[in-house]
Amino acid sequence: MKPIRLYANPNKVCTSNLVFPQMVKSLKVVGFFLSLVLLLAACSNFSSSEGGVPPTTYVSGMLSTSTIWGLADSPVAFEGDVEVASGVTLTIEPGVEVRGNGFDLKVSGTLSATGLWSGKVIFTDTHIVPGGTITNPFSMIIRFSEIRSGSLYQAGHSGYGSLVLEDSIIENLPYLYIWYPVADTSIRRNIFNSTGGISVGNDVGNVFIENNSFMGQVEESGILGAVQNWASMGGTSTFVRFNSFLSTDLIALELAAGYSTALMVADSNYFGTTDTATIDSMIFDMNDDSTSNGFITYTPILTGRHSNTPLHNP
Repeated sequence: MKPIRLYANPNKVCTSNLVFPQMVKSLKVVGFFLSLVLLLAACSNFSSSEGGVPPTTYVSGMLSTSTIWGLADSPVAFEGDVEVASGVTLTIEPGVEVRGNGFDLKVSGTLSATGLWSGKVIFTDTHIVPGGTITNPFSMIIRFSEIRSGSLYQAGHSGYGSLVLEDSIIENLPYLYIWYPVADTSIRRNIFNSTGGISVGNDVGNVFIENNSFMGQVEESGILGAVQNWASMGGTSTFVRFNSFLSTDLIALELAAGYSTALMVADSNYFGTTDTATIDSMIFDMNDDSTSNGFITYTPILTGRHSNTPLHNP
């Protein structure tokens, strides 16, 4: 079969052996760029649809009715302070990310943030502060969550209420100031990394700090230890058991100096070592300051991590 002749002009004859392959190559290039344009357009439409990147939900002001933040609302970004009013519940569902942007989430009612191991509630740069009164106490229930930056129950925001903090990761926060809770407080199975510790004063409810892992606690505002008690009145106490205190060069347990009712029960913890001299250096009580209210009995100790205490991966 003779090659097809394409006449570019009447004075020159070219066979398809030369011209046709070049045209095919050009068409392929054009087709590639056309496909790329169509693909980008499809991706643009996809990202704004249900299957794409979800839009951000912006919030601020008072929540005066019970509210649920679900995955369809995530991420939730603060444009100003947010307050959960007394008698109102804010429920945050698994997998939701809350971006506080440096603003407060004031809890005068109930905060229920319960994630899953596979879908934690994420708080970043959010200041979770108490706002309850003696007649209308707040309730904070935080489970399977990550709280990074911001703060939780920080001093200067005292309010009457109670806290449940379990199975979560707390990182780069100032110290928690547990101020006379109106019911038992549960702080269990968490990982604390580079935080300011937990400072406790109680007179109604007991405080249970159990099966947590502490590393790199930061001394601030006179809080020396990973766990400090400055008041235990009305027959209450702070129970500190089954924890891992992994920074052997830092204070783990502290009875605050100058407080006559400070008390804690602190046996059965793991101090990252079995060396008694090192463990003694991790305890702050009357051995270190005569104005502390007695001595912390920390024996018997654990010789390794308790099975219900999470592994610490700094």
